[in-house]
Amino acid sequence: MDAWLKVGPFDLIGEYLQEKVNGRTVNGVPPGFANFTTDGFYVTGGYFLIPKKLQAVVQWQDLNPGQKGDDGLYSILGGLNYYIHGDDLKLMVNYIHTWSDFRQANPEFGQDQFDQVLGRVQVMF
Repeated sequence: MDAWLKVGPFDLIGEYLQEKVNGRTVNGVPPGFANFTTDGFYVTGGYFLIPKKLQAVVQWQDLNPGQKGDDGLYSILGGLNYYIHGDDLKLMVNYIHTWSDFRQANPEFGQDQFDQVLGRVQVMF
C-alpha cells in the first residue's frame, strides 16, 4: 500500500509492505525454514529547492525480515535529486545511516551501525 501527497514544492510519500512466507514440502522434502512474515515501511519527504530541478529529500526506512526475532533494519537517508530532463533523466546522491538488529545480535557479520553514500542515475525510456 502506498500514498503520495504533493503540495507546491513539497512531496510526502509513504509505502507499507507485508509478505507472509509459508514453507512448502517439495518432493517429500520439508521446508528448511519456519513460516514467517516480512513487513516494512518507508516515509519520504522532498522539497524542491529549485523548482523542477533540484530536490532535497529525507527518508526513514524500517524493515523487519521476520526470519529471526532480532533481524530488523532501520535507516535514515538524506539526499539530493537533480532533474536533468524531468523523471526521464535524473541524478540522485544519498547519504544513508543504518542500524541493524541482526548485526547487533551477531557481531561477526560486521558493525551494527554503518554509513553509505550512494549515487544513481535514472534513465526512463
